Amino acid sequence: MANMLCLVNKLRQSKELYPLVYHKSLIQSAQTHAQFLANYRVVAHADASGFVGERLTELGYQWSLVAENVGAGTNSEVDIVEAWSKSARHLANILHPDIRYMGVSVSNGFWVQDFASPLDKSTVVPREQIKACPSTNSLHIYS
Repeated sequence: MANMLCLVNKLRQSKELYPLVYHKSLIQSAQTHAQFLANYRVVAHADASGFVGERLTELGYQWSLVAENVGAGTNSEVDIVEAWSKSARHLANILHPDIRYMGVSVSNGFWVQDFASPLDKSTVVPREQIKACPSTNSLHIYS
């Protein structure tokens, strides 16, 4: 998980964008959706709970902006980020300037990467407190 955050934040830093941090609700949304994709062997943005915004609302997360990347075919963080980087739409989600939080999960090669910006901007983690490439030991998940 720390490596995925580092890969994404390196892309964002190359464009001088705010680094992302993990959020518990986004991780939970990504995990549930990745399991759905793996169980049904499909690559889709909707499941029984709806799209990413509906899933996050159901979890109690109040958002102003959401985005999602899905993909399949690898268990490698490097490979999936490289694939998303070569897709204009996926890269646009990764590099969206207003996104502040991310959650990611993989299940049997099916990836989900959820992004959000909170409705309450006062809950955003100050930039100077964010470690863009944390070690596994220093990885913090916000709630």
